[in-house]
Amino acid sequence: MVEPITFDTPVIAYGLRTEQAWFDPAGSLSPWGMARIFDGIAESGFAILDCGEAYRARSGCAMAPRQAMTSYLEPIRQATPLRGSFRLLNAGGSVLHIYLEIYDAIGRLSAAQEATYALIRNDGLIAEFTDVQRDDIAIMLRYHAPLPKPKYCGRLIGLGVV
Repeated sequence: MVEPITFDTPVIAYGLRTEQAWFDPAGSLSPWGMARIFDGIAESGFAILDCGEAYRARSGCAMAPRQAMTSYLEPIRQATPLRGSFRLLNAGGSVLHIYLEIYDAIGRLSAAQEATYALIRNDGLIAEFTDVQRDDIAIMLRYHAPLPKPKYCGRLIGLGVV
């Protein structure tokens, strides 16, 4: 994956790669494959906040998903170059509330995910963000706060009467 680009927009992750095994027999990215892509996008943002893979290797602490709600909008076909976006919506304690999007080759939004991740120690207990991480989180929140609310953020799933 190419280094993410950071400005006062969501973090953009280019060059997201897929593997043949992630696709179903019809040629669409499977839910499991979609989860792998979302993991890669999340890692792009976590790397900027120094709570990603490099931090896990140094400290034994890792970001672990607590909750996620995914909206599947358009099928993703094989051999489609993908890009993603990472947006920090909120943070507190050792938890990040993020919003992720996957775009296909023509720029069409294919899927979105709203999730919360917590920083977890290797023994399974909650870890605390370092002062540097808290400062970086505050900066990213300041940049992302003025952006418009994402379209697929905060949607509730309901069961209607048929």
